[in-house]
Amino acid sequence: MGLNLHSIVRGAITSVNDDLDCELYRMTGRHQTDDEGDTTPIFEGPAQVKAQFQSISQDMIRQMDMLEITTTTRRVYLYATPSPSQRPWAQWRPLGRSGDVIKDPNGAIWTITAVTEDFTNEGWICVLATLQPVGIRMIVEDPVEPDQPEEGSDGN
Repeated sequence: MGLNLHSIVRGAITSVNDDLDCELYRMTGRHQTDDEGDTTPIFEGPAQVKAQFQSISQDMIRQMDMLEITTTTRRVYLYATPSPSQRPWAQWRPLGRSGDVIKDPNGAIWTITAVTEDFTNEGWICVLATLQPVGIRMIVEDPVEPDQPEEGSDGN
């Protein structure tokens, strides 16, 4: 078993910046289309997660080739599980998911735009999340129980 530096510094981090109790809505990869042809994404959720929001410097934004960014973007550390179906993702092709969202304790919606560090085997993941100032249209369905194959899946 490797050394988990995150667990060593966790106490110091949370003494300066508390974890927030948030809700994670996972994109299912499915949409519902209305009579006018407008589509609304379907999310699974909510899953209760602890999140650590941190600011991003202008230098980091430049390094990400997001020079024209005019949004509020934050780095968010989330406790995570090694189960692929339960991880937060910006984009994961095998499950056809993209655009998972986080709802913070103030009710603000943040769209996950990138996964910058994936240490889910050690219990955490770092994502970039962008504030959605006017919210988003979404349908939320009950989450699939962990370790249960999704309907129509052969479990592989």
